Amino acid sequence: MNEIGIGRITERGIIFNKLRYSCDAAIKHQWFEKARTSGEWLVLVISEKSNLEKILVIEPFRKLLLVCNVIQPNSVSAVKLEKYFDSIQKLKAMRSLRPNRNRMAPRQINPVGEPTERTR
Repeated sequence: MNEIGIGRITERGIIFNKLRYSCDAAIKHQWFEKARTSGEWLVLVISEKSNLEKILVIEPFRKLLLVCNVIQPNSVSAVKLEKYFDSIQKLKAMRSLRPNRNRMAPRQINPVGEPTERTR
């Protein structure tokens, strides 16, 4: 039997019935990043009580049904997992603040017509 409930989009995944879920659309549209920067939001969820491996999330903007799969807990402790996620978020923040150093200045032509060394 299907039931309708409320799920929460967080930076750690889609939370429903104390389980975490994810799906391609959530990753593609950066829901978890948006939840981290702008705050969490609620979504409607359709689930089957006998099978919580998958849920259907009613996508709030385009009103599509999205199949989301449970994120399996693993043997890593919750503390280690939390530290891992925090370090990833810090690296992303540092990377977004760093100027793009891979770009090189355009090559300059000297009066003879030969390219000179690239400058930065």
